[in-house]
Amino acid sequence: MSSKDSLPSRPPQPKHDVAKNAYLILRHAHDSAESLLKAFDTVRSVPGPTGKPKMGAPTDEQQDLLRAMVVFAGAGVDSVTKQLVRDALPKVVKKDDAAHEQLLKFTARQLRREGEADEASSINVKLLSELLVAQSAGDTLIDRLVGELTGGSLQSTEQLFKCLSHLGIGKTDVKLDQAELGPVFECRNQIVHELDIDFSQPNRNRFPRRRKDMIRYARQLLEVAGSILAAVDRKFPTVDGRRKRQPSV
Repeated sequence: MSSKDSLPSRPPQPKHDVAKNAYLILRHAHDSAESLLKAFDTVRSVPGPTGKPKMGAPTDEQQDLLRAMVVFAGAGVDSVTKQLVRDALPKVVKKDDAAHEQLLKFTARQLRREGEADEASSINVKLLSELLVAQSAGDTLIDRLVGELTGGSLQSTEQLFKCLSHLGIGKTDVKLDQAELGPVFECRNQIVHELDIDFSQPNRNRFPRRRKDMIRYARQLLEVAGSILAAVDRKFPTVDGRRKRQPSV
Protein backbone atom coordinates (compact mmCIF):
# COMPACT_ATOMS: atom_id res chain seq x y z
CA MET A 1 0.00 0.00 0.00
CA SER A 2 1.45 3.36 -1.03
CA SER A 3 1.67 6.32 1.35
CA LYS A 4 -1.10 8.00 -0.67
CA ASP A 5 -3.47 5.18 0.31
CA SER A 6 -2.77 5.33 4.03
CA LEU A 7 -2.58 7.74 6.92
CA PRO A 8 0.78 8.91 8.31
CA SER A 9 2.42 7.02 11.14
CA ARG A 10 2.53 8.57 14.57
CA PRO A 11 5.19 11.24 14.98
CA PRO A 12 8.02 10.60 17.46
CA GLN A 13 7.40 11.55 21.06
CA PRO A 14 8.51 15.07 21.97
CA LYS A 15 11.58 15.61 24.12
CA HIS A 16 10.01 18.14 26.46
CA ASP A 17 7.15 18.03 28.91
CA VAL A 18 5.80 21.26 27.44
CA ALA A 19 4.69 19.32 24.33
CA LYS A 20 3.63 16.01 25.90
CA ASN A 21 -0.02 16.90 26.47
CA ALA A 22 -0.31 17.97 22.84
CA TYR A 23 1.36 14.72 21.76
CA LEU A 24 -1.23 12.70 23.68
CA ILE A 25 -3.98 14.56 21.82
CA LEU A 26 -2.27 13.96 18.48
CA ARG A 27 -1.83 10.27 19.21
CA HIS A 28 -5.55 9.86 19.87
CA ALA A 29 -6.37 11.83 16.71
CA HIS A 30 -4.21 9.39 14.74
CA ASP A 31 -5.87 6.39 16.37
CA SER A 32 -9.39 7.69 15.74
CA ALA A 33 -8.69 8.48 12.09
CA GLU A 34 -7.13 5.06 11.53
CA SER A 35 -10.07 3.29 13.21
CA LEU A 36 -12.58 5.13 11.03
CA LEU A 37 -10.66 4.29 7.85
CA LYS A 38 -10.45 0.65 8.92
CA ALA A 39 -14.20 0.63 9.62
CA PHE A 40 -14.90 2.02 6.15
CA ASP A 41 -12.71 -0.62 4.48
CA THR A 42 -14.33 -3.36 6.57
CA VAL A 43 -17.85 -2.29 5.60
CA ARG A 44 -16.88 -2.11 1.94
CA SER A 45 -15.41 -5.61 2.04
CA VAL A 46 -18.59 -7.27 3.33
CA PRO A 47 -19.68 -9.78 0.67
CA GLY A 48 -22.96 -9.35 -1.17
CA PRO A 49 -25.40 -12.02 -2.36
CA THR A 50 -22.83 -13.35 -4.85
CA GLY A 51 -20.21 -13.85 -2.17
CA LYS A 52 -18.07 -11.00 -3.49
CA PRO A 53 -17.74 -7.47 -2.09
CA LYS A 54 -20.40 -5.11 -3.40
CA MET A 55 -19.20 -2.88 -6.19
CA GLY A 56 -20.26 0.66 -6.98
CA ALA A 57 -20.04 3.92 -5.11
CA PRO A 58 -20.18 3.74 -1.32
CA THR A 59 -23.44 4.75 0.32
CA ASP A 60 -23.86 8.05 2.14
CA GLU A 61 -23.70 6.17 5.41
CA GLN A 62 -20.42 4.50 4.42
CA GLN A 63 -19.00 7.84 3.32
CA ASP A 64 -19.87 9.22 6.75
CA LEU A 65 -16.98 7.14 8.09
CA LEU A 66 -14.63 8.98 5.72
CA ARG A 67 -16.19 12.30 6.68
CA ALA A 68 -15.70 11.52 10.36
CA MET A 69 -12.06 10.64 9.68
CA VAL A 70 -11.39 14.12 8.27
CA VAL A 71 -13.34 15.78 11.10
CA PHE A 72 -11.28 13.94 13.74
CA ALA A 73 -8.05 14.87 11.96
CA GLY A 74 -9.16 18.51 11.85
CA ALA A 75 -10.03 18.36 15.54
CA GLY A 76 -6.52 17.08 16.13
CA VAL A 77 -5.00 20.18 14.50
CA ASP A 78 -7.29 22.43 16.52
CA SER A 79 -6.73 20.73 19.86
CA VAL A 80 -2.98 20.16 19.46
CA THR A 81 -2.37 23.81 18.56
CA LYS A 82 -4.49 25.13 21.43
CA GLN A 83 -2.78 22.84 23.92
CA LEU A 84 0.62 24.04 22.75
CA VAL A 85 -0.56 27.63 23.19
CA ARG A 86 -1.63 26.86 26.77
CA ASP A 87 1.48 24.88 27.72
CA ALA A 88 4.27 26.40 25.66
CA LEU A 89 3.39 30.02 24.87
CA PRO A 90 4.03 31.36 28.42
CA LYS A 91 7.57 29.96 28.16
CA VAL A 92 8.18 30.73 24.49
CA VAL A 93 7.45 34.46 24.81
CA LYS A 94 10.20 34.73 27.40
CA LYS A 95 12.88 33.18 25.19
CA ASP A 96 11.85 33.77 21.57
CA ASP A 97 12.22 37.24 20.06
CA ALA A 98 9.51 36.73 17.42
CA ALA A 99 6.99 35.48 19.98
CA HIS A 100 7.88 38.33 22.35
CA GLU A 101 7.33 40.85 19.54
CA GLN A 102 3.87 39.39 18.90
CA LEU A 103 3.06 39.73 22.60
CA LEU A 104 4.04 43.41 22.46
CA LYS A 105 1.74 43.96 19.46
CA PHE A 106 -1.10 42.17 21.25
CA THR A 107 -0.56 44.36 24.32
CA ALA A 108 -0.64 47.52 22.22
CA ARG A 109 -3.91 46.44 20.59
CA GLN A 110 -5.44 45.68 23.97
CA LEU A 111 -4.43 49.04 25.43
CA ARG A 112 -5.80 50.97 22.43
CA ARG A 113 -9.32 49.71 23.00
CA GLU A 114 -11.85 52.14 24.50
CA GLY A 115 -12.06 52.11 28.27
CA GLU A 116 -15.31 51.60 30.10
CA ALA A 117 -14.75 54.48 32.54
CA ASP A 118 -14.05 57.04 29.83
CA GLU A 119 -15.66 56.30 26.46
CA ALA A 120 -13.71 59.11 24.82
CA SER A 121 -10.38 57.72 25.94
CA SER A 122 -8.16 55.79 23.55
CA ILE A 123 -6.69 53.85 26.47
CA ASN A 124 -8.29 50.70 27.87
CA VAL A 125 -8.58 52.04 31.41
CA LYS A 126 -9.90 48.80 32.85
CA LEU A 127 -6.99 46.76 31.48
CA LEU A 128 -4.47 49.36 32.57
CA SER A 129 -5.88 49.23 36.10
CA GLU A 130 -5.69 45.43 36.12
CA LEU A 131 -2.05 45.53 35.04
CA LEU A 132 -1.10 48.15 37.64
CA VAL A 133 -2.48 46.11 40.54
CA ALA A 134 -1.54 42.67 39.19
CA GLN A 135 1.20 40.71 40.90
CA SER A 136 2.73 40.17 37.45
CA ALA A 137 1.59 42.38 34.58
CA GLY A 138 3.41 40.14 32.10
CA ASP A 139 1.65 36.98 33.27
CA THR A 140 -1.70 38.77 33.17
CA LEU A 141 -1.16 39.77 29.54
CA ILE A 142 -0.01 36.28 28.61
CA ASP A 143 -3.14 34.80 30.19
CA ARG A 144 -5.31 37.18 28.17
CA LEU A 145 -3.45 36.25 24.99
CA VAL A 146 -3.81 32.52 25.64
CA GLY A 147 -7.53 32.99 26.25
CA GLU A 148 -7.96 34.91 23.00
CA LEU A 149 -6.03 32.37 20.91
CA THR A 150 -7.83 29.34 22.34
CA GLY A 151 -11.31 30.84 22.53
CA GLY A 152 -12.44 29.96 19.01
CA SER A 153 -12.15 27.15 16.49
CA LEU A 154 -8.90 26.89 14.53
CA GLN A 155 -10.22 25.62 11.22
CA SER A 156 -8.55 27.83 8.64
CA THR A 157 -4.99 28.52 7.61
CA GLU A 158 -5.37 32.16 8.68
CA GLN A 159 -6.33 31.18 12.22
CA LEU A 160 -3.48 28.70 12.41
CA PHE A 161 -0.94 31.24 11.15
CA LYS A 162 -2.10 33.68 13.83
CA CYS A 163 -1.55 31.13 16.61
CA LEU A 164 1.77 30.00 15.22
CA SER A 165 3.09 33.56 14.97
CA HIS A 166 2.50 33.97 18.71
CA LEU A 167 4.53 30.79 19.26
CA GLY A 168 7.38 32.26 17.22
CA ILE A 169 6.78 29.81 14.37
CA GLY A 170 6.89 30.94 10.73
CA LYS A 171 5.26 29.40 7.66
CA THR A 172 8.54 27.80 6.62
CA ASP A 173 8.87 26.04 9.99
CA VAL A 174 5.84 23.80 9.47
CA LYS A 175 4.12 21.85 6.70
CA LEU A 176 1.42 24.44 6.31
CA ASP A 177 0.76 25.36 2.70
CA GLN A 178 -2.22 27.68 2.40
CA ALA A 179 -3.00 26.67 -1.19
CA GLU A 180 -3.02 22.97 -0.31
CA LEU A 181 -4.82 23.24 3.02
CA GLY A 182 -7.54 25.63 1.83
CA PRO A 183 -9.62 22.86 0.16
CA VAL A 184 -9.02 20.58 3.16
CA PHE A 185 -10.48 23.06 5.64
CA GLU A 186 -13.28 23.87 3.19
CA CYS A 187 -14.21 20.18 3.10
CA ARG A 188 -14.01 19.85 6.88
CA ASN A 189 -16.15 22.93 7.48
CA GLN A 190 -18.72 21.85 4.89
CA ILE A 191 -19.09 18.52 6.68
CA VAL A 192 -19.29 19.99 10.18
CA HIS A 193 -21.45 23.04 9.50
CA GLU A 194 -23.56 21.94 6.54
CA LEU A 195 -23.60 18.11 6.88
CA ASP A 196 -22.12 17.94 3.37
CA ILE A 197 -25.56 18.53 1.87
CA ASP A 198 -25.81 19.41 -1.82
CA PHE A 199 -29.22 20.90 -2.61
CA SER A 200 -28.56 20.85 -6.35
CA GLN A 201 -28.85 17.07 -6.57
CA PRO A 202 -32.37 15.61 -6.82
CA ASN A 203 -31.54 12.14 -5.47
CA ARG A 204 -28.41 11.79 -3.37
CA ASN A 205 -28.35 15.16 -1.65
CA ARG A 206 -24.82 15.02 -0.27
CA PHE A 207 -21.48 15.77 -1.84
CA PRO A 208 -19.74 12.52 -2.81
CA ARG A 209 -16.48 11.86 -1.00
CA ARG A 210 -13.89 9.55 -2.53
CA ARG A 211 -11.72 7.39 -0.30
CA LYS A 212 -8.42 8.56 -1.77
CA ASP A 213 -9.35 12.25 -1.44
CA MET A 214 -10.45 11.89 2.18
CA ILE A 215 -7.32 9.96 3.08
CA ARG A 216 -5.25 12.73 1.52
CA TYR A 217 -7.14 15.38 3.48
CA ALA A 218 -6.82 13.53 6.78
CA ARG A 219 -3.15 12.82 6.13
CA GLN A 220 -2.42 16.51 5.46
CA LEU A 221 -4.17 17.57 8.66
CA LEU A 222 -2.37 15.02 10.81
CA GLU A 223 0.98 15.91 9.24
CA VAL A 224 0.35 19.60 9.94
CA ALA A 225 -0.46 18.87 13.58
CA GLY A 226 2.69 16.77 13.92
CA SER A 227 4.78 19.45 12.25
CA ILE A 228 3.46 22.15 14.59
CA LEU A 229 4.20 19.99 17.62
CA ALA A 230 7.74 19.27 16.41
CA ALA A 231 8.38 22.97 15.71
CA VAL A 232 7.43 23.91 19.26
CA ASP A 233 9.46 21.04 20.71
CA ARG A 234 12.54 22.25 18.83
CA LYS A 235 12.38 25.55 20.68
CA PHE A 236 13.50 23.76 23.83
CA PRO A 237 16.87 22.13 23.02
CA THR A 238 18.16 19.37 25.28
CA VAL A 239 21.47 17.83 26.20
CA ASP A 240 21.30 14.14 27.17
CA GLY A 241 17.58 14.40 27.79
CA ARG A 242 17.90 17.42 30.09
CA ARG A 243 17.02 21.00 29.39
CA LYS A 244 19.97 22.84 27.97
CA ARG A 245 21.44 25.34 30.40
CA GLN A 246 20.88 28.89 29.20
CA PRO A 247 23.98 31.11 29.11
CA SER A 248 24.24 33.53 32.01
CA VAL A 249 23.69 37.19 31.25
